[in-house]
Amino acid sequence: MYYCVTKEMIRAKTTFHGLPVPAAIALICPHCHDYLTYFCHDYSRHTPTNSITFCGSCPACEGKTSFWLVNCRDYERSKIFMYPPPARVRAAMQDLAYVPHQISENYLEALATYHHNYYKATTTMVRASLEDVFKTVLGEGEITELADLITQLADKTDLTGKMKNVSTALADNKQLMHYFDFAQSPTRQTAATLLTLLEFVLTYTYVVPAKIHSLQQEISSLEQE
Repeated sequence: MYYCVTKEMIRAKTTFHGLPVPAAIALICPHCHDYLTYFCHDYSRHTPTNSITFCGSCPACEGKTSFWLVNCRDYERSKIFMYPPPARVRAAMQDLAYVPHQISENYLEALATYHHNYYKATTTMVRASLEDVFKTVLGEGEITELADLITQLADKTDLTGKMKNVSTALADNKQLMHYFDFAQSPTRQTAATLLTLLEFVLTYTYVVPAKIHSLQQEISSLEQE
């Protein structure tokens, strides 16, 4: 089974036959299961299929991985497939371009620490991201109840009642706030759930409104034709 490498996983680039290719890719090694940076080598171009193949080596266990860069002449639209696939990978959420830079950076750092199995650090960065959302959307303040934050965001951004249903679920689970204060040691499942919660908040606070605005502009342009 092949795995599609996201652009966020590429840590460095180089050129091969004048075309940009990855030089280093951050992933969870399918052999030793460590989160680290694979260094790429042995590039080979196949002109008839407009593709480039190359290999990657794990610096920890020296395990080998094969990569296939498809549509190599258009790097922005190209795709990179990997085999064997990385272990226990959690892909970054889509449409991060709509999220404010500082918040998206905190989210990516939370995701990186999650892959390194540093779950306390993950919850810290999730909280930092939620606090930034709180400040930029709702004004100054601190998170005291996740349920209240979700409810206020729903009211502020005029979202559907489905988002308020999430706040109800959070209100019934006070345990999540204890993890932010490290009253309890967060587990992998807890960290994963908090990341999902953050992705939910970012999607409905920034991504969905931006896409709705874009759709409104497209509709308006059609009316003018």
